[in-house]
Amino acid sequence: MKRLLALLLCAMLLMGCVPALADTYYVNTGDGSALSLRDEQTNQVLTTIPNGIPVIPDPEKSTDICAYVTFSGYSGLVLWRYLSHTPVTVAQTQSDPAPAEPTAAPAAETQAAPHPQQQDGSYTLTAVGAVIQTADKKNNATGPEMTTTTVTPEDNMVITAQIPRGQQVAYWVINGVRYDFLKTVRILRMTKFDQSFTVEVVFSKGTSQTLLSPGDIQAARTGAQLLLTLQRAEFCHLKSGTTGGGGWHRDPFDFTNDYTNFATNAAEQGGRVSAKVRAIIPKDKSVRGWKLNETELYSNVVFEQFVVNDLNTSMTYEPIFGDKTYHVTCYNCSFSGGGYSNAKDGYVKAGTKITVTSAYSYPSGWVINYGAAQWSHAYSITRTINADTHFESFIEIN
Repeated sequence: MKRLLALLLCAMLLMGCVPALADTYYVNTGDGSALSLRDEQTNQVLTTIPNGIPVIPDPEKSTDICAYVTFSGYSGLVLWRYLSHTPVTVAQTQSDPAPAEPTAAPAAETQAAPHPQQQDGSYTLTAVGAVIQTADKKNNATGPEMTTTTVTPEDNMVITAQIPRGQQVAYWVINGVRYDFLKTVRILRMTKFDQSFTVEVVFSKGTSQTLLSPGDIQAARTGAQLLLTLQRAEFCHLKSGTTGGGGWHRDPFDFTNDYTNFATNAAEQGGRVSAKVRAIIPKDKSVRGWKLNETELYSNVVFEQFVVNDLNTSMTYEPIFGDKTYHVTCYNCSFSGGGYSNAKDGYVKAGTKITVTSAYSYPSGWVINYGAAQWSHAYSITRTINADTHFESFIEIN
């Protein structure tokens, strides 16, 4: 009898620790943004549930952290902390609660941040087709590989594409929006996060799992103003693919409503815009990275321009500049100067004077930038670097 009473007491205590699963809950993100509904196996975003929508968690599939719900034909997991027994009032949401239909979408400006900022000031970073690692002091990836993690503005994270054998990187998708960087980007480093991100690498033989469809974009339109803003950069509309036209523009572009494509003079449906963006580079400076709003983005290769396809949220793009540098390489020699000592490969600021030393004590000559041989027995030569420069030292064999 005592054992039975003990078991009943434990059961009652456990029930007090678990949310009431069979009840109706209301999405309440706190800031009026939509709540991501995620696949229970892959953790990918299936759709978003507008703030204020009622949902009924499944008692069998919910966990202590996540509730299993169904919305608009999709079933998956949402975080319990964004569900409330209390119906959401108009003051708590950006739009009136609507029936659970795909057309009842959150305000368009929240599309780029599918996860609201958490109470501790952190965000969620998720990678698809790639792994996430922490950046070390030299900004190289280190530590365990992850596909999702919590980040703060102070974090510095490296996302590395996991390229399948026989394939290549085709493009990247950031928060449902396609980016063509016009160079082969295998690694992205992100820091100073100002929102949550889902970053996907799409390969040459694959299709995107997170790319927003035209229907998704149009369903999310509410009339909230949408602006493409450039700082120290300019944009042009697209003719087709990644080919731009219609001139370069620096003023903010409003794509809230339907508009005319400057490149084709065709009417475009509002709510999204596609554009080529390029940096306006000051003299003696070079592009090191880009800001997406306040989040900083760097890559394994420098790209001075990129194409964004069907951007569906207000966004400010700004290049991050550094001192202009040039690539110096040596074969059968090494160079010193510009912070290097006996280096064979490195980048130096424009105007840097370096000394290049032969690997041979008595060389026959030098070749610079694959040009004609300069016959000289000089053991070392000095040059001022104002362009990418390759040095070779050689000996003539009789």
